[in-house]
Amino acid sequence: FDDVYFHVLGDRSEVLLDISPIFIVMHDPDLAFLRQVEIYKCEQRGRPLRLYFVQYESSIEEFKYRASVERETSAFERLIRGKATMLVPVSGDRSQVVPRSAATEDQFAADNLVASHRSGGWLSISTKKARPRIVVDIREFMSTLPAVLHQQNFEIQPITLEVGDYVLSSDICIERKSISDLYGSFNSGRLFTQMEAMTKNYKIPVLLIEFDANETFGLTSSADLGDTINAQHITSKIALLILHFPRTRIIWSRSLNATADIFQALKSNQDDPDPTVAAQVGVPEEDQHQKDISEDLYNQAAIDVLRKLPGVTNNNYRQVMSTFKSLAEMSAASKEDLAKVLGGMQNAKRLHDFLHAECPRSEYIRTS
Repeated sequence: FDDVYFHVLGDRSEVLLDISPIFIVMHDPDLAFLRQVEIYKCEQRGRPLRLYFVQYESSIEEFKYRASVERETSAFERLIRGKATMLVPVSGDRSQVVPRSAATEDQFAADNLVASHRSGGWLSISTKKARPRIVVDIREFMSTLPAVLHQQNFEIQPITLEVGDYVLSSDICIERKSISDLYGSFNSGRLFTQMEAMTKNYKIPVLLIEFDANETFGLTSSADLGDTINAQHITSKIALLILHFPRTRIIWSRSLNATADIFQALKSNQDDPDPTVAAQVGVPEEDQHQKDISEDLYNQAAIDVLRKLPGVTNNNYRQVMSTFKSLAEMSAASKEDLAKVLGGMQNAKRLHDFLHAECPRSEYIRTS
């Protein structure tokens, strides 16, 4: 027993290949290490190997190990069922799907390589080509996706968009939603309005649902799915959304980097969008001239605050901006003046009551 080695489970990357053990004794059963042992045994055919567990019967360690095995089995079963029912939506004329043959792939690779003294004699010419352009709503810069897209060699054009969050071409517009934002947009009805505007102005409206990389890639488990449509369930709401807007494409993304890869695929064989045209989409005709003015003249932070105030909507906030020079001037206006700008006394009353509501103050009692 001279050749006895002790290793913690966290240090198991190369221990099997370095030691080439014949006997393995696991004090704390770990499913991940067990799978590594199985792979090692398959690669080292003909070499004897025995694995022993050291644990009390009916102990908490045994319970944890059995629970991890059950979770793994359940995950594989869900994966098999999901793969069997997975569908890829394709338009009727199949114009959105252009499969590449092997010859086309070889030609594509040859077109993107040029001789160079670097990179082993070859250097991609993608850096010499014009970068693909994406028009991004300026409010999206509160997230890190624009930075990720910039790192992926995209040309980012920030501008205030009335319709959509990202415009990839003259035909493709994307509304990006995180999971929390998706639930909130459904509850408030904002998503219905957004999809209606995209369907009206773009040929291919896309709803991008982006998950957190550290969380489960799924809205709900298959066990929670019912046999009938439930208006309160998230999957039923998505189904009803597709029924109302059949041209809508839904894309699921695991993370920010996956979203950047999806944008790269969608941008292939597509023209670059015109920022001026994208900024004018969804703007009423009487307000088109205001869009031509440079956005540097406006305080974007103040505009964001204005649009979140009660009584201020997408249809009247530009009228408020053209009437009042600042939020302070607007807060000093009477209900009658606000009604003329907001288009009704109801919105004026909501805004006036909010601006002049008494701020609650806490009374602090000083004790000695």
